[in-house]
Order: sequence, then structure tokens, then C-alpha cells
Amino acid sequence: MSASVTMEEKIAIVTVCSVLIAFLFYIASTAAISSVSLPTSALLSKTDCSAGKCIELYALSSMVKLHNAAGPYADMASLKASSPSLLSSSASVKMAKNEGESFQIIINTNKADLQNVQVSVSDFTGPGGVKIPGSDNLKFFYEKFVQITSATDSLGGTGYYADALPLLNKPFPIAKGKNQPIWVKVNVPAGAPAGDYTGTITVKTSNAGSKSILVSVHVWNFALPDKPPMTAVFGLGKASIKTAYGLDEAQAEAKLDTYITYMLSNNVVPFGSGISHLAPTKSLAGSQVTVSFTAEQLAYLKKYISQYKANTWQFPIGTWMADESFVSGLEKFGPEFNARFKQYIEKTAAAYRAAGVWNDGNYFTWIIDEPNTLAQTQEVNKWSALVASASPHPKFMVTEQITKQNSAWPTLTNIDIWNPTVKVFATTEKANSALYTGKEFWWYNGGTGADFPSPEIIDREAASARIVPWYTKKFGASGYMYWSATYWGNAANNPFTNPKAFDLLAGASGGFANGEGYFFYPSTLISQYTPMQNVDGVTGSIRWENFLDGMEDYAYLSMASSSAQTSAFNLVLNPYPFSKSPATYEQARALLAADIA
Repeated sequence: MSASVTMEEKIAIVTVCSVLIAFLFYIASTAAISSVSLPTSALLSKTDCSAGKCIELYALSSMVKLHNAAGPYADMASLKASSPSLLSSSASVKMAKNEGESFQIIINTNKADLQNVQVSVSDFTGPGGVKIPGSDNLKFFYEKFVQITSATDSLGGTGYYADALPLLNKPFPIAKGKNQPIWVKVNVPAGAPAGDYTGTITVKTSNAGSKSILVSVHVWNFALPDKPPMTAVFGLGKASIKTAYGLDEAQAEAKLDTYITYMLSNNVVPFGSGISHLAPTKSLAGSQVTVSFTAEQLAYLKKYISQYKANTWQFPIGTWMADESFVSGLEKFGPEFNARFKQYIEKTAAAYRAAGVWNDGNYFTWIIDEPNTLAQTQEVNKWSALVASASPHPKFMVTEQITKQNSAWPTLTNIDIWNPTVKVFATTEKANSALYTGKEFWWYNGGTGADFPSPEIIDREAASARIVPWYTKKFGASGYMYWSATYWGNAANNPFTNPKAFDLLAGASGGFANGEGYFFYPSTLISQYTPMQNVDGVTGSIRWENFLDGMEDYAYLSMASSSAQTSAFNLVLNPYPFSKSPATYEQARALLAADIA
């Protein structure tokens, strides 16, 4: 028996079926539309980063200090809008043989994160197919930004400034929308033929392919001397090195050798406690002073003075030696005291001479720092007379200006090297610069509060460091001294997080500059604050590199004619106090090079 279906039920079934069929047609039509639309680029949710499409590369002068805050060169937009343009699609440097010159590469990505970024260089091909091996003569450094929370002075600023330069030694990431500058240092061998060379720097990633930028190197037809015409002496602190690396006294010597060698390889001579382990042993037999060096000490000295051609060296004598055993119990500056000290000076000099490291007598001694009282002035004269009585003897240097601070004080005598501060000479002494004619003088440190050379200040233009050797030559000085390249403090204060490291260590509050007392960063902290690995060697800074470039400019000035010097000075030092434009320095260098070659 079959069940009958009423008319109302038939109508209901047909209605449901119609709705279902309509819904299925809608789904099918929507799917068809979607399948056609998916491949179009307009609706892609994933960016195409193949073949380096997400990588932008730009070249930038070494004299543009990147600053991530409101202000000049805060971001890529301000760099691109700069006039004249500071960014370039290719890199170009012009340099002498036996010279190192730097520039920057900015890696930018606005489309995707870049993963496992690696930077490499090709060989450079020059005249007649001659090659300069890229991997041997070019180094990359990761630029670490340091946060400045308190400006040094009215000329400084706050925000993040590029400064620390750890060696680029492992792949690293770059977040979308960010840019990472890389410091590039090119060295041209002394024997390279003059002419134009080209090569490429390639940035490779694990997720976005790779991209290259062209690098052109023009080599002028002359070489810079191995021994620089300008003397530069920077303090090196043993306590800072020992604490930062966790070393005992025996281990410290090897690490200090790393720093000393690095500094000398860059034509800067270390002084201070960092070389105190090279002082001789003193003893007394009757009234005779004996002086002896170990074989290891002499080996170090031969390396530093002969191999690395140090153009000066600090003679091991100082106020602490008034308590040495060979003068123990004697009246300071009495006849016997002076006689024994004279023996010590002469026998130390004789030992240097016998070892072949007397260096044409280019040793200096510096005993009383910044004599600012009558008593200190009188003591300087006693020490300088004592040193002058010995034959041979080192040059006696005093950190003081030639014009007396107080007319009632005695005139300083037996001074071989006058060494006023940059600030004092640039202000007080400038009108009396004729007094230095025919005399040897250096100047030292920098200072705040005025727009004169201040190489140590992080929150200043890069030109503030590079200009120091230019002023050194302009004023007729032969040398520049800075009191310390490694003053992180006995507690290994951290300049990565506290750029005013010396402020805290000195017990001051706000009185010192960002960067005061150091041009290097503790290499033990690199992996903690950057994507790079710690290194055994030295970690420099943008301030250090610009000062070194300025020293090479000094060599150009020394080799050029007086008329070319005048033209170069007019370019760089006008308008007063000095140019901040990278193009001006390049123009001046090219003018000098044309005159030399």
C-alpha cells in the first residue's frame, strides 16, 4: 500500500528544490569568478621577492653620519631628498696607492623582511686586466646605532647615531621597512698600477635572492708614505682592556699587543698604561743605576718601532718614578737624585740604541699633565731641566700653551714639544700662533661648546673628526694627541648603552661629551648588542675611521705644493670654521692629487 502525497506537500518539495538549485548555481558562479581572479597580481597576498626585487642598494659617503631621529638624514626619504643628492646607485672612490678609503652601502627593504643577509665583493679589474683581489683589500663592517639620550651641547642632538663598527662576520636579518648601513673600507696596495678599477658588491639573502652594486676605484699615480708625516698619539688603557676581556696580568700583554698592533697599522701611536709593560727593569749597585729589558720586551719594541714604523714612542719616565728603588730616600731633585735619574735616561736610551729601536731619537716624555698652578709649573721646569741634562734624551713634551697662564709664574723652559688643547689654541692662542714658528708643537683632545674640531663627539658631523688633521697642518703643527681610545673604566663601563661613559666614571653629571675617552668599543660585547659575533680584535668607530681619513688628507697636503695647499684649505676651511660637505673634501683631494701626480 503506497502513501499518497498531498498537493501542499508537492508544492513544498518543489520550492525547497528550487532554492537549493539556485544556491548551487551561485556557489558555482562564485567559484568560477574566483578561479579566474586568483592569478592576477592585484589580489596577491604575497610579495614577489625573486631576483632581488625586494632589495634596494645605495652608496653613501663615509662623511655622512646616519642619525635615526628627527633631523638631517633621519631616514631614506630625507637622504633621497637631499640636494645635492647624497645617495648614489653606484659607489665611487678616488685614492692614492698605499691608502685606505671608506664609503657606506645602505641595504633597504620596504617590501619584505630580509633573512640571512650576506655581503661579498668581487675582484677589481683595472688597466690591462690587472686585478686587485677584492677579498684581500676590502673589508665590511656592520654599523651599530648608539642611542644618545642627552646631547653633548647645543651643536649635538639626541636619537640613534651610527658609530660602532664591528666586523661583518655572519649573516644577519633586516626587518621590512628598515635600512642597514654597511661600512666599506678599500685598501689599494702600494704596487697597484694607476688607473680605473671596477668591481661589484653583492648582497645575498636566503629568501629574496641577491642584488649587486657597482664599485669604481680610481687610483692616482702616487703612493702615500709608509711612515705618515703627521704624528698621532692616542692613549691606551691597560685596566679597561683587562677588565673588559676578563684577563689577568699575564694574559693582558697578548691582548694589548692586539690593540697596539692595530693602532700602529693605522698610523696611530699608543701611549699610557697600555704600553707600561714595555718599561725596563731598574736596579742600583752602589751609586750605579742598571737598566735591563727582557728579550720579549725588545721583540715587541722592534715590531712596533721597526715593522710598523711608529714615528714616535713614549719614553718610560714619569712622576711615579720619584718613588723608584734606585732613588729611594733621596731628596727629590737633589744632586744625587738628579744624577741617578740622568743615568737612568742615558742607559735606557743606550739600550734602545743597542736594540736598534732608538728611532732617530723620536721618543717623547710627558710628566706633569696640564700644569695649572705655580707649584706644578715649577715642577715642570725641574723635570725638563733634568731630562735635558742627559745625552741623549727624549723630547720633553708639556700639555700647555706657550703663552703663560699667569704672568707671575716662571716661563717654562727646556720644552721640545708644546701641546695646547684644541680649544685653547683655536681661541686664546690663535692670535699668538707666530710664537710657535720654528718650534715643534702638537695639540690635543677636542672640546664642547664651540664649533671647532671635536673628533670624539658622537653627536657631531663626521667632518668634525676628519677636519682635525686639516687644522693640524693649517696651524703648522706636526702632531695630535687624544688622551684615551679605550676609557671604558675599571668596571668595564658599557659605551654601547652609555655613550657618556666618562661622565659616570669621573663622578660628573652632564659635563662630558658623548664618546669622550674612547674611539673603540669592547669587542666582548658585540654579540650582545649586534647580530655579529664577538671578535678577538679591535672594534672601531665611524669617528675613528674619519680621523684616519683625515690623516691621509694631511699626507696629501704635505706632498703638494704650497699653492695647491692654499687652494685646498680655501675649499675645506671656508666658510669658517670648516666644511661639512663630502663633495668639498673630494674636490680638495682631487686638486691635491693632480698637483702631486
